Amino acid sequence: MVHDLRRRDFDDFIPDDFFGNFGKNFFKSFGWDGHMKTDIVEKDDEYKVSIDLPGMDKKDIKLDFKNDVLSVQAERNVASEAKDDEGRVISSERHYGTIHRQYRLPNVKASDIKASYDKGELTIILPKEKKEQTDSSIAID
Repeated sequence: MVHDLRRRDFDDFIPDDFFGNFGKNFFKSFGWDGHMKTDIVEKDDEYKVSIDLPGMDKKDIKLDFKNDVLSVQAERNVASEAKDDEGRVISSERHYGTIHRQYRLPNVKASDIKASYDKGELTIILPKEKKEQTDSSIAID
């Protein structure tokens, strides 16, 4: 929600120009506008990151975790072609896009991270490292 508020699409207030916005409208028709809509839930023992990536192929999503930073990258390559009644090409479009986002998540046990992708939603579970709480008395000199 906060992400959406910070990245408002002010083009919505401008009358639509079909040809001027063709590429933008093309990607929106696939449910992907170049933004990673993300929810992060922190619990005592883990972080759960849910990212909407509709229409993506799992092989085009790359995850990396280094120095307390989760990096997510997704690529999309789409081609479309429209022909008239006689089979002549009247429009041929190719679109390529990459989106990338990073999230700082401290105290993660990197070896136990799990990810799944189902019906356009990427879910990443990042277990927290268990840190021993040590209580001690402090002497005053």
